[in-house]
Amino acid sequence: MSPANSRLPHELTAEQRLEATREMAQELANHYGAAVDFAIHSPHEASDVCNHHAHILLTTRQVTEEGLREQTYLERENKWLLANDLPMTDMQLRDIRQRWDGIANERLAKAGLDIRIDHLSHLERGLELTPTEYMEGHGG
Repeated sequence: MSPANSRLPHELTAEQRLEATREMAQELANHYGAAVDFAIHSPHEASDVCNHHAHILLTTRQVTEEGLREQTYLERENKWLLANDLPMTDMQLRDIRQRWDGIANERLAKAGLDIRIDHLSHLERGLELTPTEYMEGHGG
């Protein structure tokens, strides 16, 4: 499962982007008890030079000393989550995006940069923007 495709602020150094991604991956591993992997993608010269991003992948099952066990809460059906007084998947994903904002913004502040990122969509912020076209092999 891939819960996050996170924009990495291009204003940070490559090392700072790596540290932020590692922090997020570790928090997800701790929270869900899952194995987590990530890949950081840098933009190609011919594409948007600001398009640094990370793909963060989690196992769908918890990892224990005995191997893979129960599904992570992120993989459970909303009916099961509600019955067990846990947040539904969309709320969990929102929380993950908010936490990423926190990590990225902490790194930006630590670097002395007066900029912040926001997980809200353009629509949620009241902006009417046309999405750009994604071209396979050009920065993805």
